[in-house]
Amino acid sequence: MQPVDNHTSTETLPADSVIDVLSGPNANGKVPDKGIVYVLWEENTVAMFAADIEARGTEIREESATA
Repeated sequence: MQPVDNHTSTETLPADSVIDVLSGPNANGKVPDKGIVYVLWEENTVAMFAADIEARGTEIREESATA
């Protein structure tokens, strides 16, 4: 994961983390920036690999839901 402010770091999110995907595939299904999407996690915007989200994430459609 890479914070948007260009300070590179790697971090493992806890299994019960909730993220909001801010960017994702375009209308043609193509993921931008070599498979990177931006997400909101603990009030920080960070970059993550879309493949990690798809493989390990569970979609929560209800705004009031928690993990």
